[in-house]
Formats: sequence, C-alpha cells, structure tokens
Amino acid sequence: MINERPAPVAGDLGALPADVFDRIAAGYGDAAAVGVLAEAELAVNRALVSEILGETAAGSELLAELERAAPAAFDAVLGHPFVRSWAVACLEGKDAEPDRAAAIAAAVAIRSGAHADVQVHAHDGLIHLPTVGVFAAPAEQVRVTVSRSSVVLRWPGGRAELPSSGGKEIPGWHACRWVSLDGVRVLLDDADPYRDRLEFAEAAWLDADGERDWAARLAAIWERVAADAPAQLDGLRGGLRAIVPLAAAPDGTARGATSRHAFGAVGLSPAADPAEAAVLLVREFQLTKLGAVLDLIDLVPDDAVAERLPVGWRDDPRPVEAVLRGAYAHLAVADIWRHRSEAVGDPAGRGLYRRYRDWTTEAIDGLLTGDRLTEAGARFAQRMAGTVRGWSY
Repeated sequence: MINERPAPVAGDLGALPADVFDRIAAGYGDAAAVGVLAEAELAVNRALVSEILGETAAGSELLAELERAAPAAFDAVLGHPFVRSWAVACLEGKDAEPDRAAAIAAAVAIRSGAHADVQVHAHDGLIHLPTVGVFAAPAEQVRVTVSRSSVVLRWPGGRAELPSSGGKEIPGWHACRWVSLDGVRVLLDDADPYRDRLEFAEAAWLDADGERDWAARLAAIWERVAADAPAQLDGLRGGLRAIVPLAAAPDGTARGATSRHAFGAVGLSPAADPAEAAVLLVREFQLTKLGAVLDLIDLVPDDAVAERLPVGWRDDPRPVEAVLRGAYAHLAVADIWRHRSEAVGDPAGRGLYRRYRDWTTEAIDGLLTGDRLTEAGARFAQRMAGTVRGWSY
C-alpha cells in the first residue's frame, strides 16, 4: 500500500503542509516549519508591494527590473518586517507614503550591487533605505546612484558617498546595525520609521555604546533561550529577522511587543535580567508564528468573533481569537518554567509553571467547547492540548 501524504491544512488565503501546521500548532516548529511560514509571509509582502506599485511610478520600473536581476536581494528587502507595515499603512490610507517604493528599490540595488539611478523622496527629513540605513537628507529629494563599487547620494548643491563596510562614517548617515546570535544574523532595528507599529514606544537611535550593550544583552538572552527553551531555538533561527529596542517602561517593567503586520520582528525593552527577557522573546515570537498561520487559515469562524471567554490571566472576558493567542503564548511560557524548575528544582519556578500550564489548559478547554473554532482551529487547539498532556507533571 502506498503511503499518501496528508492533505494540506487549507484556508481562504492559503494552505500549510499538514506536518508544518501540526508542528507549529504543538507550540514549537523547527527552522524548516518556520521557514514555510516565512515564505508565506514573504509572498504576502510581495503581493502588497505589487499592489502599491500599481498606484505609484516611484521606483516601480526599477523594482520590477531588480526582481528579475537580483531576486535574492529583492526578497531580503521585501521580507523585511516593516516593509509590510508600510504597505498596509499605504493600502489603508494611514500615513500613506507610496513613494517609499523608490527607497525600497534603492535598498535592493545597494544590497545586490546592481546599477541603479533613482530619485528618493525624504519623509520627516529622512531617507530610509530598508535593511541598509537612514540618511538625514539636506533636501526633499535625493538621487541615489548605485554601481558595483559605490553608492552616491546627490541633492541640489551637495553629494555624499556612502561608506563601504568598516569605512569612515559620513555626517547624517546611520547604517543599519546587525548582530550575530549563534551564527544567525539579526537586524537591531533602531531606525525604521514603521517600527512604531509595535505596541510600545520605540527607543531612540543607538550610539556605538548602545549598540554594544544591546549586542551583549541579546547574546545573553539567546543563551538563556538555548538553556530554557531548546525546542524553540531552531524556530527562532528560522524566522527571527529583527529586534527593535523599545523605550524603557516608566516603572521599569520589562516589555515585549510584536505586530501582526511585521513577521519576524520582536520589540524588547532593555530588561536587566536575560532570563526575563528570554521569556519575552519566546512569547512574542510565538505570537508571530500564530499571526502567520492566521494570515493563511481562519482558525476562528466569523460567527464566533464577537464571543468572549473568561481566562485566568485577565479579569475581563476576551474575544475568542485573543484567547487562542494568549493560550498559544502561555504554552511556550509554561514550557520555559517547566524546564527551569526541572533543572534547578526551584519551587517558585514550579509554581509559575503550574500557573501558566493551568491557564493554557483552561483556555484550550474553553476554545474546544461548542463551535468556537473552525475545523482547522480545533485541530490547532488539539495539538496544543496534546503538548500539555505530554508534560510529565
């Protein structure tokens, strides 16, 4: 008998291979599974940007040429989390700036070394080239000329040549900052204007000392994730694109944030404790994964959207999708405290594990009662329940 592969789990906007869907639903997802989500999100970004290009001449022809000539650089820039945030804002008519397409085209050209000559419009006095850098523009229009060996910015009465890697900085230029986390190259995004779509306020641009502090902080956080959430690490390697430094909370509370329209970006406040920040990173990336699934597959039926359920972690009942998101996030947090309490026999950690486990279990039970989820949603929740049942205590 020939073994047939299980049918994909499908929704109105897309589908996921059954094994990928189940691995993500179980609360984890390796680099391959998360990579499938990333490819789907890239396709969403490309479609949104294409729609905008139909409405503006700025950079449209150049972007079309670069998509053919430099596909890897094209995908790297369009896969940047906040390109989608920009595209959604344009299509919704909120802070619409469709002419930023020219800056996206310039960024692709710079990353690929392809020849290009494009006029870029400044917004709030800045030229932002996604994944490349930001320039404090002396004029409203700056022409960006790219060759294999140089990038030259020109405006009426002036010019500047961008420094090569490690070269001398020029006034007004703020290059994107990258950190390596166990071989994973992640953008430390302190400059993208659309990073303000996260829930909490972003921090100001980092100076050299701030960059070093954040690089060291992220390395320590990554080590804690490896120790306390090893099953999450591979997925993070496959899907984490950017860390956005958030402004510190007035009361010093550690904060994490994501946006449904910025796959792969996680905002973190400068928490002093790497263990606490590791929980935030895993929790927020968990929400990023679920958001990518929801972009393709409806997990909550339309007639259940307005329904609200009681949950252990809030005083007020929550919408069904919010309960699903909370349960999925808390599943990962419970797993972290499970690992920590098993490793050191910490009674406080065991109490936190049980609290998050119970919140998750109760929420899943509520979600699976009645018709609060679609068929795919019920499958998702059942895989979550299976993970909790598999824990030893």
